[in-house]
Amino acid sequence: MEGLPAAVGPAPVDAGGHDRLVTQAGYYGRLVTDIRLSLDRRTGDVDRTATYQATNVAVTREHPDERVQSIVDYWNARSAEAGNQVVGSVSADVTRAYADGVEDRQNESSLGNLVAQAHLEAMQQDQFGNPVIAFMNPGGLRADILYARSDGGEAPGEVTFKELFDVQPFGNTVNAITLTGADIEQVLEQQFIPRPPRSRLILGTSEGLSYSYDLSRPVGDQVLADSITLNGVRIDPALSYRVVANSFLIAGGDQFAAFTNGTDAVTGPVDADTAVAYFQAHSPVSPPPADHSHQIG
Repeated sequence: MEGLPAAVGPAPVDAGGHDRLVTQAGYYGRLVTDIRLSLDRRTGDVDRTATYQATNVAVTREHPDERVQSIVDYWNARSAEAGNQVVGSVSADVTRAYADGVEDRQNESSLGNLVAQAHLEAMQQDQFGNPVIAFMNPGGLRADILYARSDGGEAPGEVTFKELFDVQPFGNTVNAITLTGADIEQVLEQQFIPRPPRSRLILGTSEGLSYSYDLSRPVGDQVLADSITLNGVRIDPALSYRVVANSFLIAGGDQFAAFTNGTDAVTGPVDADTAVAYFQAHSPVSPPPADHSHQIG
């Protein structure tokens, strides 16, 4: 069986601290791991003193199982009934950031800011504490919203539920927490923690937030504290602010550990549903400017 070596090795993962073999293939069912190991004939346990091997094998689609394919076709058709429903419209493409035709998560994007604004508006209710700022991680944006796209036969500019779901396909919830102004500054600073091959990871932010950064300064001190403003008013490090982000970021995902300082956490709706609500309320939606961050050095 041909394939690539899989990540495999012993790790103490059981309650007794005993080594257990751990292996990892790919994601979304793209790989299957062919594992070869030895069993103790008397106990049926894995013999961890023996040699073992794991190989990742690509899952191809040249010869689909007819029964499985019929199930997939049925549910694709059913999902298209909801997915092709028009929920709003755009006046032009709303996209991620690009450099030389390749997605560039090191720069602010119109789509990131739009999604952050949709998250914020969905959560501006008493039950969520009426938050004032929202953040969106660029890695959570998996598709652009294109004016000419027409998967379900909709007119140019019309946007379907499927198009909005494709942007945020992970089923994260949108949550609210309370952060201090100092925590918010740390969130912004953590955009510039090196994450090879990227030197930075710029978040999408909601309307009214503005800040400047200087890449010539040391890591951890690249955001100018005096420049962080909300609707023209400087963020006070000592004050508390109600903040919105998806559940991935709230848990400190992508090394944004400052979010874990949050208190009074409240879980809101699924992220894609906030986009639907935003488009229903604001269509036709125009691409927002990607100008909340300002590089000065």
